[in-house]
Amino acid sequence: MKNKILILLIALTVLLFQACKKDRTIVYVTNPSNPIIPVVTTPSSFTTLKAFFNTFRPQQQAFSFDNSVGGTVRGDKGMTFTFAASSFRTSANVPVVGVVKINLIEVNRYAEMLGTGAFTEATNGILGSAAMFNITATQNGQTVYLVKPIQTSIPVNLDANLANIKKFTGKINISANNDTVVKWTSDTAFFYNADSTSKVYDSLKKVYEDKRIIKFTIKTLGWCNLDAYYNSPTGNQVVATFTGINNILNAQVYMKIDNDGLKGLIPLFYDASKDEFNSSAYKLPPTWTIHLITLVKDKDKRVYIEDKKVVNSGVTTNFSKLKEISDADLETFFNSLN
Repeated sequence: MKNKILILLIALTVLLFQACKKDRTIVYVTNPSNPIIPVVTTPSSFTTLKAFFNTFRPQQQAFSFDNSVGGTVRGDKGMTFTFAASSFRTSANVPVVGVVKINLIEVNRYAEMLGTGAFTEATNGILGSAAMFNITATQNGQTVYLVKPIQTSIPVNLDANLANIKKFTGKINISANNDTVVKWTSDTAFFYNADSTSKVYDSLKKVYEDKRIIKFTIKTLGWCNLDAYYNSPTGNQVVATFTGINNILNAQVYMKIDNDGLKGLIPLFYDASKDEFNSSAYKLPPTWTIHLITLVKDKDKRVYIEDKKVVNSGVTTNFSKLKEISDADLETFFNSLN
């Protein structure tokens, strides 16, 4: 009888490990080696790391124009969208009469990727982003549908390598932890013009910045991203572990990449069978320097952080010097990422 109970316990343990495999946000560890003794600080006011990240979500900008006339929408960061007259119809395929409301979210900073869940991961690889946005249209609270292309003008960094740039469409997914994550799928064809540069006014920073202008048309609303694939079949998997924190509530390792003037930010997968975070099947060039950021929240709501810049040599990076950090200092840290 004891043998049967032991076999049953082993089977349940295996199943639990498999269920946790590749869970991005929750890790349960009770007694790791070399536990860190917390200093006396104010615990985080956020229950989870994701709740904290939600504070980085950029403000949704609202615009309106008469559908029979059309109009141009310019976001705070200089993204511009020009709508032809009669661009929208109702769900009944009837031309919209009157005013249409446009909502826009512009994303080009790492903190904003955290806030929206719009990380740079496609359904088939890792991406580097030049810019991303989400645009929707309604009338009186009801969704209206685009029937004419939008002329789009997007400012990107002058040093952005556009040689392999593609347009990706985003689909909103809800994870097992009820987190919103945007996953990207490449469009079959993308034609753009990027021959011009211009000084673009950023009304959030209140400065003019030299930017390269990408012009193209879009035929659907929703999430859109201008990216190049970062995958390298002959590269290395990125692997990280950490030790020293007791009574963990949740933990995450973020991989920040900044190559070719493009930005990548991805939460590494957690593999319970190996007790490690990794980039799964995705590999990156062995010469690249990658910024890894480890965050851990314990059951007392204290948050710990450690970050390292490492060359992607295929060696596991271990974090063993995590330090407690306040909500205010953590906010400053992520807002400082360029």
